[in-house]
Amino acid sequence: MTRLYTVLTVYSDGSFRQIESIDKAYWEKASDGDWKLENPHASAISTIGSFPTTEIETSGTTTIKMKATLFTVGLLNSSGFDVFSTTGNTYYLRKIVELGYRYSLY
Repeated sequence: MTRLYTVLTVYSDGSFRQIESIDKAYWEKASDGDWKLENPHASAISTIGSFPTTEIETSGTTTIKMKATLFTVGLLNSSGFDVFSTTGNTYYLRKIVELGYRYSLY
């Protein structure tokens, strides 16, 4: 449904590689549908604290918000979505997503 990306500048010469900088970290929708990301936050750091480096760590959190009908609300609720409001036969659901990963050149 959603992905966490990191854009890096990498220097490479033969078998030598190093990460020069982290250009950005961001969330993006990975599928279409009547849903949106709210309050996306993403950050990435060098695992040694400075640059150049050979390893970075990215982490982030965002909230997926979507509309559902009574027909699908049970399925989405069992997938970790919480109902936070209703209007007639429309249910509004949300799910907080937290993700983190390390990327190493070697």
